[in-house]
Amino acid sequence: MVEQPFAHPPARPWTHHPLLALALVALLVRLLVAPFFGYRYDVSSYLEWTAYLARNPLHGFYAANLATPPDHLPGDLLIFALIGRMAVLADPGFSFSGSVAEMLIRIVPIASDIVLGLLVFRALRERVSDRMRILAVAVVYFNPALFTVSAIWGQWDSFAAVIIVSIILLALAGPRWGMLIWPLLTFLVLIKPQVAIFAPLLLVAQLRTATVNPPSPADHSAARDRVIRNLLVGALGSVVVFFAVTLPFGVGLPGQPGVTWTILDRVHFTIERYSDVALGAHNVWAMMGLGYGDADRQAAVGSLSFQTTGIILLVGAGVVAMTLISTLRPPDWALWTASFVTAMSIYMFPTRVHERYMLPAIVCLFFMWPVLRALLPVVLGLSVTYTISLVFSMSNGALGGATANLILAAINLTLFVIAGTLATRAGHPALRLHMPKRTIAIHRGT
Repeated sequence: MVEQPFAHPPARPWTHHPLLALALVALLVRLLVAPFFGYRYDVSSYLEWTAYLARNPLHGFYAANLATPPDHLPGDLLIFALIGRMAVLADPGFSFSGSVAEMLIRIVPIASDIVLGLLVFRALRERVSDRMRILAVAVVYFNPALFTVSAIWGQWDSFAAVIIVSIILLALAGPRWGMLIWPLLTFLVLIKPQVAIFAPLLLVAQLRTATVNPPSPADHSAARDRVIRNLLVGALGSVVVFFAVTLPFGVGLPGQPGVTWTILDRVHFTIERYSDVALGAHNVWAMMGLGYGDADRQAAVGSLSFQTTGIILLVGAGVVAMTLISTLRPPDWALWTASFVTAMSIYMFPTRVHERYMLPAIVCLFFMWPVLRALLPVVLGLSVTYTISLVFSMSNGALGGATANLILAAINLTLFVIAGTLATRAGHPALRLHMPKRTIAIHRGT
């Protein structure tokens, strides 16, 4: 059953809005907690890289003799360089060690958490009540998954999550913003290359959003032409972003003259650093008792290796996601559902997956559960299992064990199936009539 949009009361002054109070409390709690925690290996690595990038040419970074091998792509390294150079500009003798330096690095994911809540509040406008929007923001700000990975661990996954969410929202905003999608996606791929699998979903979403319910065939054709023009401009923007980010580091395309490494070299180096089937992740491989120390090139199914099997499973999930985005209604619900399935599949099926890879799937659910409230237990469940996985990893595997790994992986897979089923039923024209009453308010007029 589709709920009608709620009538909105007169707008309050921004200083009296509960959203501001939530954001300030969430920020304050993170700032108070962060100095006492941090996964030392990652935090010290980021500080070392930032110190080098602040005072040395970027093109020498990948060849530098550093304590931590440079296994990140140029995307977030460019942000490290900007942060480091601003610090040195403010204080030429700035020392990249100690609590001040750590907070300088960790303010990025902490601020990203706050921005993510604001995006949720904005995206749910006219879909649910103001009270539900505030509750949705509270679920973001005080979610153990986000809090642990940003404030306690010190990783930047929420920064990448904000970018992917922004890309999805741009794809749903209509043709006017379509040209921005592809440069942003290119930048995100230069941080986390696995998100390239979102490209087909975003393409279909752009076409559907621009052509849904056209007044006439002529308008339909004009909308499609506008999308094509935006795609061409976006493709040009992607090329500009790629070279603007990679060339300062001496990275380029295969066969390109004047570069020291290709982007494929850097991706290969990163992948080869970790030969584990599941590096702290509780996915299908952990459910089979595989994880740290198991080379993924060993035979898994017949002559197929774990690595190949994982790729096949991921491709199959990609086919399912493309089916969902092509059939579910309305287009925004279709994209969020397909994005959740894709993000969760990236975590569940391939090998060499880290524990933190699940976060984008949880973030997608932040935008879905307020209009399909049956998904709230899934959001909470995945947030808890994700947090436990982080704690296990931060303890260097000292906690847990085979039984705990099996249980967590089984819970993750079960919640994945439940969420995918609920979202599909809600958006499928032939199935959503059987949804329980008062569980869904997907979109005005659907």
